[in-house]
Parts: sequence; C-alpha cells; structure tokens
Amino acid sequence: MRHLPKILIALLALAGAGLGWAIGFGTSPAPPELTSISAPFAAVDFSDLPPIRKLEVKHGSPIAYRRYDAGVKGEKAAGKNSSGITIAIHGSSGLGASLHPLAKELAAAGQIVYVPDLRGHGDTGRRGDVDFIGQPDMDLMSLILAARAENPDHKLTLLGFSLGGGFLIRFAGAYPVLQPDALVLLAPALGPESPTIRSADSGRWAAAHVPRIVGLTILNFLGFSGLNALEAIRFAVPPNSGRIQTAAYTFRLYASLMPLSYKRSLGKTSAPVHVLIGEKDELFNEKLMREALAGVNPKLDLRVVPGVDHVGLALDRAALPAILETIAKDHQ
Repeated sequence: MRHLPKILIALLALAGAGLGWAIGFGTSPAPPELTSISAPFAAVDFSDLPPIRKLEVKHGSPIAYRRYDAGVKGEKAAGKNSSGITIAIHGSSGLGASLHPLAKELAAAGQIVYVPDLRGHGDTGRRGDVDFIGQPDMDLMSLILAARAENPDHKLTLLGFSLGGGFLIRFAGAYPVLQPDALVLLAPALGPESPTIRSADSGRWAAAHVPRIVGLTILNFLGFSGLNALEAIRFAVPPNSGRIQTAAYTFRLYASLMPLSYKRSLGKTSAPVHVLIGEKDELFNEKLMREALAGVNPKLDLRVVPGVDHVGLALDRAALPAILETIAKDHQ
C-alpha cells in the first residue's frame, strides 16, 4: 500500500504524456484534392449573385449573408407572393455562394432564401476559426430572428448541405425552442459516430486529426480550452483555393459544427425532418444512411435521388424537383 501513491503518480504521468502526444502529434496528412467535389463548381455561373449583406451581432463580427427574394432568380424581386422562408447552410470548406444555383431555384419557386457564410468561412469572421465553441449557433439564432422579423407569419425551413446539414442536426437538438417548421438535410454529415461514410477507396474529403480531437475534447471536459485554436481537420480542397475555400478548421470550429450524437439530436427535434441523398453519393452510403436513421425520429423520412452524386444534390438540376417538392409539402 505504501507504493500506491507512487503508482498513481506514475499512471497520471503516463496519461498526461499520452494526452500530450495525442494533442501535439496526433495529426493526419493533408488529403489530395478530391475533384468530384471541387470540379463541378467550375461550371457554375456566379455572375448574378445577390450582393453580400451584413447582420450586426453582439457576440462577434457581422454575419455575411445573401438574400434571394421570392419569385425571381437573382438579386431583384419584390417577394410579395412568397410561400415561406428558407435559410440554407453550405457544406464544409465552402461558402454561401456554393448554394447559388439551388437558392435561385428556391426563390423562383416562391421561397425567400437567406444564405449565410458560416462563421469561419467566406466573409464571416476569420477563415477556419471562431472565437468560441458555439458561436455559429448564436449566428444562426440571430439570422433566424432577423428573417422572421422581416417576414412575419412565414413558415421557416432550415436547409443544410453536407456538414451544413450536420450543423443543423446539432443546432435543432440543442435549441428546441427555436425549432423550424421543417428541417431539410441534403446528404448530411452525421458526425463521428456515423457509420455512413464510404471506404477510403472512394476518395477522402476530410482528414480529421482524431487523436488530437480526442485529447482536446478531454481537456475541454476538464475545463481547459487554451489549446482550442489547434487545427482539428483538413479538407481535400484544390491547391491555391484559399481565396474562396477554407482548407482547415480549428478545434473550436470543428466542435461548433459537427454533431456529437445525431441520434440524440434528431430524437429531440420536433419539426419534420426530410433527408435527401444522391444515389451515386461518393462520400456517404445511402443504404447505410437509411439504416443509421431508422427509428431515430417518427417525423423523419429519407429520399434517394436517382443518378445524383454528393455535390450534384446541390448543383444538379436533376435533384431540384425532389428538393422543391420536399420543401413545398411543409409550406402548404
């Protein structure tokens, strides 16, 4: 028994050394460009993008967003005959403009569409980082309140693509008092517990620094957040694309966007949840996604869009009818 204190000290030292190694050296190499994700955007016409607007907030720098008024594909419209509001959230590394083709079609179908640059992307905040974990939640709260103030008595849909869908899962589960009228998730990233990711042979989009993430999660649980500015994940973006894409996230941003438990979050969601995934999605397996979401929420449905891959769900015109039909049934 007299050796017990020494044993405990030795074990604590080993645990501390392991934690230090995980945080300091537990990183993954940067993945090469995944052209199936980046190449389709080269064909998108961005010439009619609406201008950037800024929403002032008390918790940080302004939120950059674009508004598409109902009834027209582009900047100018009265929006008098709108059928509802949609706030659309882009995917990992991108910016709001990446959803421009989809936003135009939603507006033409009668939606008033708000498309922000998530904090840490585009013109909102500094690239790849946030000031504190949860800041993007506060941004979305502010945008929801602003959109509802501008358009009272309109139904609200929250739409998210890829990691944008994962962020909305996290948000909807955490803030039940801010439930939308519908949640539309396009090929959503379900988080670290998800079994839906295809094998590495399909091409890796993201290289997560898993040991570092685990180590920093432990430190944050213990109340220490001083290392949260360390990089946690890196994406397979093209070289020299830093002007428009975010190549990596700090732990602060990663933890702010990624759902920790999609089952728990979706189980808390009272709004109808509509999940769409492309039949040819190269990142997520549609059969495994159906299995993963089975029984999570009685208000959840999943639809497979034929002939469409991951980015195609947001860009391909073949995916539009399914998305428009999904939104329309909650705005009747």
